[in-house]
Amino acid sequence: IARARPDARCFHLTLHALAKSREEDATERAEHLVQRMEDMAKVDPESSIQPQTTTYNCLMNVYASRKGTYGIGQIAEDLLLGMAERNKDGDFSINPDTLSFNTVLKAWLNSGECAFESACRAEQLLRLMAKLGADGHNFLPDAISFLTCLNCFEKAVSEERKDGSLIVDHVDGLIYIS
Repeated sequence: IARARPDARCFHLTLHALAKSREEDATERAEHLVQRMEDMAKVDPESSIQPQTTTYNCLMNVYASRKGTYGIGQIAEDLLLGMAERNKDGDFSINPDTLSFNTVLKAWLNSGECAFESACRAEQLLRLMAKLGADGHNFLPDAISFLTCLNCFEKAVSEERKDGSLIVDHVDGLIYIS
């Protein structure tokens, strides 16, 4: 009888469960799980447990699901940039996609930082996404991208009682991104 072994999908499902978990150590457990995948891949490059875009999208979603946690927007964005760097260095199994960017936008929406600052960071990321997509990368902003960014600005208005007219310029500028 062959011994059953987990594959990448098992790891991804576990990361998905950790994103839904309310446990305080969910992010640490997710980071440990991805590190374990990376270590296993180094030991056996032919293994079915190779970290890929989905792996890091799942990890970013664990961060993005920690509502009100200070720093999650930046952590998720750093992970996205790391994915892009690995792809640039020749690891084509790691290739940021629309879901990658949307997950980081969600992280900025849910972050514990100042809501207006988070909204501005989300807007910058959305603009970068549109520019890179127009330059031929495999992603473009979609409806979720725009709605998440708009929700960031709505949060800034409602939580920080920002003057709605301050936000209008940012939101109006989003209409012309494409």
